Amino acid sequence: CLEIPEEQVIEKQIEVHFKKPGVTKLLLLDLDETLVHCVKKPNPLRPPMVKVDITTPNGNVIKDVGFNIRPQCQKLLKEMNKHYEVVIFTACLPLYGDLILDVLDPTKMISQRLYREHCSMKDRVFVKDLSMLGRRMEDIILLDNSPNSYI
Repeated sequence: CLEIPEEQVIEKQIEVHFKKPGVTKLLLLDLDETLVHCVKKPNPLRPPMVKVDITTPNGNVIKDVGFNIRPQCQKLLKEMNKHYEVVIFTACLPLYGDLILDVLDPTKMISQRLYREHCSMKDRVFVKDLSMLGRRMEDIILLDNSPNSYI
């Protein structure tokens, strides 16, 4: 199990705001490879569902970045939104994640977006430290494709 120094945890307490009356459970969803898949080499027979232009932190523009939304993703968001506070917790940067989430969730079912700055660094890997959320672990469900990206 990865250990994060206590002072780093205290520094990074994350406020998760519950917006739905009576909802006490939190569903954390990863973005890349869990809800969407970035298309690095497009296949002309199966073009990406969505293309966006991404401006990097240094101002360069990457044109037509393609991605596919996983099958039934919107249905998952809609159904889970009835029972949980749905939050994205991803190690990607907001400049990329916001573009994708604006397409993925136009009706704002996702109540909060947590990005790389909400992660901790451990052994040169961004990890999602669930203890920083200030919630009981039995009240959190995490759906993530990478077992090494959370503790």
